[in-house]
Parts: sequence; C-alpha cells; structure tokens
Amino acid sequence: QALLKRLRAFDDAVQACAIDAIHILHAWPRSVDVAAASIVNCAAGVGKLRSYKRWDPRSVGSYLMRDPRDQVLSVTFRKAGFRHYEDPDAPDDEYLQRMARRNVASYRDYLAVADHVDVACRYEDLRSDPRPVLRAVLQALGREVDDARVDQVAVDHDAETIRGGKGARISNLDGGGGA
Repeated sequence: QALLKRLRAFDDAVQACAIDAIHILHAWPRSVDVAAASIVNCAAGVGKLRSYKRWDPRSVGSYLMRDPRDQVLSVTFRKAGFRHYEDPDAPDDEYLQRMARRNVASYRDYLAVADHVDVACRYEDLRSDPRPVLRAVLQALGREVDDARVDQVAVDHDAETIRGGKGARISNLDGGGGA
C-alpha cells in the first residue's frame, strides 16, 4: 500500500514501469525468459484490476470464483501452509470467521470492478472441464486456440495428475482430504 500511495505522484507510464519491474523481479527466479512473463496473479487482490487496466490497456483480467462455503472451508482447514502463514495461533472458529469475511470482501471487490473483467469463471466449472475456460482465456488474450495443447494443459494441471507426481510442478493444490 505504501508503494502504491507513493506511485500516485507519477503519471500512468511511470507507475506501469515500476509495477512491471516488481513483477519481473517476482518472476525472475522461476522464469528462464523473464521478458516473456505476462501473467500477474493478484490472488485476492482483484480490486487492483482497474489500475492494471490503466497501466496496460491491453491487459486481460480474469476472475475465478468458487462457492463461498467451499472456498472458506478450503483455506481454513485444507491449506495448512497458508493458515500457518496467516495466523498459526488463531482458534478455528476465529480463523473461519476471518476467512469468511475475507471471502465476502473479495467478492465485493470483484463486483466493483466486474466491468474490467474479461473472463469470469467458476472453480467448479474448471474442476468438471477446464477446456472451455482455457479456450475463453486464450481468446481473450488474442492467442491461437490449439485444442491439442488445451487438452494437454488440462491433463497436466488435473489434481490427480499432480498428486500422482506427474504434470504441473507448481500448483496451489491442497493437501487432500475432506474439509
């Protein structure tokens, strides 16, 4: 927040350059060709989408939504690493209520910028068949839709493929089990 506040003193081009530098630094350790990196995962920060669009009018905004009950239960009870990062000492009921409030705030932020979202999708749709969503994202990006590649990406990022030690190596997959 402090950086964003300081950046307001500059024009959009300078702000965009500073934000690009930060994103490149975050992409650098993992990306061989950091100049080609083009995805910003703002997690629960969809409220910044208006700024992203101002800094880069060609940017494409996507929003992933999930049944709020499942989302809150997942981050509360199935993502131990996230919980440990957030507040390892919070009692279950207090932490659950905080995650519920965070979910509501995130959805309200989305509603405030929904006109800037190019692709909105439901987590449940991604789970049942990610291919239509992947195609919609590619189309919004103005990229060619290669059905064979879309199929391969869907398989590589399937939870069971990842749990089997194959496919994607970096994911936000929970540890398994019931909430």
